[in-house]
Amino acid sequence: MTNNDHSLFLNWAVCLGILVLAGCVCTGQDTAWDTKPASGTTFCMLEHEGRLYPYRIFFPSSYRHAPEQEGGDIKRFPLVIACHPAGGDEIAYFQWKGNADRIQTIAEKRAFIVACPAGPDRAWHVRTQGTAPAVAPKPEAPAIVKALLQEVVKQRHIDTTRIYLMGASSGAIATYATAAAYPDRFAAIAGVCGAFSEETIDTLKQTPTLIFNARKDKSIPLKLMRERAQALERAGGTVKFVETPGGHGGYRNLETYTLLFDWFEKHRRKAPEQEK
Repeated sequence: MTNNDHSLFLNWAVCLGILVLAGCVCTGQDTAWDTKPASGTTFCMLEHEGRLYPYRIFFPSSYRHAPEQEGGDIKRFPLVIACHPAGGDEIAYFQWKGNADRIQTIAEKRAFIVACPAGPDRAWHVRTQGTAPAVAPKPEAPAIVKALLQEVVKQRHIDTTRIYLMGASSGAIATYATAAAYPDRFAAIAGVCGAFSEETIDTLKQTPTLIFNARKDKSIPLKLMRERAQALERAGGTVKFVETPGGHGGYRNLETYTLLFDWFEKHRRKAPEQEK
């Protein structure tokens, strides 16, 4: 890093800190610190436990940020929180490897808000010892997702009976862990090419779960996830298990997103009188 780069970084950090303290953490346009524009989304920052996490949020064209000022009723929208694969970030579902706008396309058509947070150090999981899949969620992952959920619900017009969580690969690991940690938060979840432990089944069973895994996945064995899906169903969970051709990573396509959103639209939850 050159001296000029270092100075720019310090200026960015100071300015961003002022914005966070002032409560101004979202912008409707690309800014000096926002170097990865993604079509049709808003760049935001989440402050959690003394650390900043960037996230992107997509609003369908029918969403009105201040309907009361326009003399209309407040319409509330379903929300999907999408956790990215390892190596991704807040733009992973919006503009990544040639698949730009695919999740925006279906979110616009179905009138969903989609928020994608950047995971800690671009991954939601850690490697563990043992047989495949030998992965576990980072301890802080569920709390980050919960904090983002609380912020978006507080700031936006969200239908709290229709809040969903999805993730792919590393993001799927975080999805399962978060739903298990906070079983009363989501109407349904979907994990693509990810895994969850047997220890989480007792709480995970409370949330309708779509499990999507590839037949040739060498990272997350299909047989293992089929057995976990069966165990979750035996425990009383509402489960759908989907096998797809190919290997790990075949999830960045409109067909998969359509399957996930179809699952979400089938489920609602009873909203508590007051979200904790």
